[in-house]
Amino acid sequence: MIDTLDDFIHEYSKIKDIGWITTHRSGPTGIGKTLEDLLGIPENNLHEPDFGEYELKSCRLHSNSMLTMFTQTPQPRVLSPLQIPGILSK
Repeated sequence: MIDTLDDFIHEYSKIKDIGWITTHRSGPTGIGKTLEDLLGIPENNLHEPDFGEYELKSCRLHSNSMLTMFTQTPQPRVLSPLQIPGILSK
């Protein structure tokens, strides 16, 4: 179980010493999924850190993919009380 940055560094060093590792999933998310698997971090879409107070991010060398910390989600639009009867009658 990884709880601290020191735990992560220790586990990451062991993974690094293994050498080349084939990804567990193809595509741009494969490298992150593989690293999480090797670290024993379950895959999730929660808005909380992966371990301790840290969010794990990874990418392939020379990748053009964007690395995001936060994904913006659409918010429901606000309706005025005058709009509601017209929408309900459709």
